[in-house]
Parts: sequence; C-alpha cells; structure tokens
Amino acid sequence: MLDPKIGRWMEEDPDGFAAGDADLYRYVGNDPTNATLGLLLYLLGSPEPATGKDPVALAGHTEAVWCVAFSPDGRSLVSCSDDRTVKVWDVPPGKERSSFTTGEAGYLSLAFSPDGKTLALGGSGVQLRAADGTDHLAPFQAQEKFTSRIRFSPDGKALAVSSREKSGRVGLYDLATGRRRELILGGHGGIGGIAFTPDARVLAAGYGDGAIGIWNVRTGDSSLLEGHQGAVLSVAFSPDGKSLASSGWDGTLRIWDVTTGRCHVVFRDEHPVMSVAFSPDGSLLAAACSDEKSVKAYETKTHKLLTTLRGHNEPVLCVAFSPDGKKLASGGGNIVAPDHPGEVLLWDVPVPPLPPLRKSHATSHSVRTTRAPGTGGANPTPGAAP
Repeated sequence: MLDPKIGRWMEEDPDGFAAGDADLYRYVGNDPTNATLGLLLYLLGSPEPATGKDPVALAGHTEAVWCVAFSPDGRSLVSCSDDRTVKVWDVPPGKERSSFTTGEAGYLSLAFSPDGKTLALGGSGVQLRAADGTDHLAPFQAQEKFTSRIRFSPDGKALAVSSREKSGRVGLYDLATGRRRELILGGHGGIGGIAFTPDARVLAAGYGDGAIGIWNVRTGDSSLLEGHQGAVLSVAFSPDGKSLASSGWDGTLRIWDVTTGRCHVVFRDEHPVMSVAFSPDGSLLAAACSDEKSVKAYETKTHKLLTTLRGHNEPVLCVAFSPDGKKLASGGGNIVAPDHPGEVLLWDVPVPPLPPLRKSHATSHSVRTTRAPGTGGANPTPGAAP
C-alpha cells in the first residue's frame, strides 16, 4: 500500500491488505525496482482482463433455459427449460448424458441435494428425482402449486420452496418428517429468489415489491432489506455468510452486509439483472445481464468489473459456478419468441492477468517497506528495517 506521507510502498502480508491492495502486492512483489510499475498501476488501474477461451455451447434445448446447476462433485451440469425438458450434461466435455420431460408445464428451478443423490425440480409443483434425473423418488406433496425457486439447506435436512403467487409464501419442509413450516418474511408479491447461508441457519427471499426477507431458521426472527425499486429476481449468500448479493428488475446488482443491512450498488443498468452467483471462494460475483446478452464478473473485494463474457445470442437468464470454481455455466433464451432455441454456455472462469515481474533476489517475504524511486535516500535492502 502506498503511504502518501513518506512515499513508500508498505509491503505487508497480502492476506492482511485492504481491498485491492493484495492485487497491488502481486504486481510489486518484494522487488524494489517494481515500485514505479506499482505506482503506475495504482494510479491508472489494472490492465484490461482477458475474457479467456470461447465458451462451449451445450445445444439441445428448443426454448429458453431458466436454471442451470452443477452437481456437488462438479461432473454434471443440469439445465431446465420452457421446452419442458431437463437435460443432464457431462462436465467436461459438455456432452448431453440424458434428457427427460417434466410433463405439461416447464420447470423454472432445480437444485441438487448436498450429497449429490437427489435432484429437486420446482415449477408446476415439486418433483424429486435421482441425481441423473431418470427415476422418480417418493412423491413430494408441496402446498406451493406454482413454484418459483427451490433450494436444499446446506446440511441436507430441509427443502425450501417459494411461490410465484402474490402471497409470497415460502415453505420449509423437513425432509425426514415431511413437516412444513411457513416462513413469514414481511415482503409482498411473488418470490424471485431464495438462498441459505452456508451454515443453514438463515434463509433469504427476494420479493416482487423489491424487499428481501431475512429469516433465522432456528429462532424464527426475521427482518427486511429494502432498496430495490422493482422485483428482486435473485439472491445469493457469500461463502462466509457475511454478505448477500441481490439482483432485480430495476437493473441493479447489490451487495448487502447481512449484519448491518448496509447496501452497495455494484452495477446499475436499464435492463433487468436476472441472476447472481458467488464463486466458491467468494472472490468473484457473476451476474446474468438479460438485454446485454452477457455475463459480467466482478471482484467482490473491490466491486470492480473483472470482465464481460459475451457469447449468448439471446438474453441471459441464469448463472452458476462449478464447485471447484473453475467453470461458469450460463443459460438463457428469448422468452417472447419461443421459436428461438435455448442456450447453455460453459465458460472457463476468468482471472486477472498479471504482467511479468522482474525476478527478485529476496530470500524471504519479511520485507516491510521499500522506498519508491525519486523520494530521496537509498532503497533499503530487502528484509532490513526502514
């Protein structure tokens, strides 16, 4: 970090750096000769990131794709569509393994159980199937007849089911007993997204009136986060459970501090942001930008745009990271013109490029300060006190 008072780079453990400084440390390293380069990067910003390889297109759906989800082992990707089919793809290389129809109505949401054995489908009711989608499991009687979103709790003990009805109901089902608890979160209108914290203690739901309900599963306490100026379409907790990302019809992507309720608007557009997802390590946030027909990837610490992934020919409706964080799946389609084929793309997750650094002769990472050229005095020897 550059100290403006003394004109020095304060090089400490990168893990302890403030937002953005860890990236700066990677550029500067322990070599004093890189201080000028570091200063230029600090003032001018990081280089434009590469978008990576072209995505792999998974062709087969004939109408819009509303949801994609990776299996817990990362070997399968499942997609559901308005064409009333659910497809299971091998990852890699992205070949269709199996496909089945869902009946008279399409399904909008799907989720894997944490153990990877069960696939839940939400749409016109709820279906539970074997993970490969081939076999029906025991019938699941959900009170929510028009399901918008469905999620397993991370501990695998419960299934949350939200409704598209204006009542905005969320049912939490105990998978051992079948008992249902209705969650009253305070919002109104149909629910566009639900998410659990990683410890399964808290559930969030985004409502049609722009509110986000936060519910403590154990105590029953609830609160509201308000800020969206239209329906909330997607919510996702960070891996540490401290932040909540939300996107909405108002074209904004927001990150909330779950403890304080404070909100930061990461992105604002004229068109709806349909879906959000955190990478497994929490470093990236992906957003499905419908009318731009693109996926935007942001660095969560700095809230800066890392890259825009372009490859869709139709609006992007959903995004999901693979469990190892190396792949990103996106799905979409034209919901107005159903004769347009649905799209599923599989991307390599982008990472910021680093310029080559001059090799350092330092033998340890104990450097605390290096004097930037031109500030007077000799540069201290690596490892020596300033």
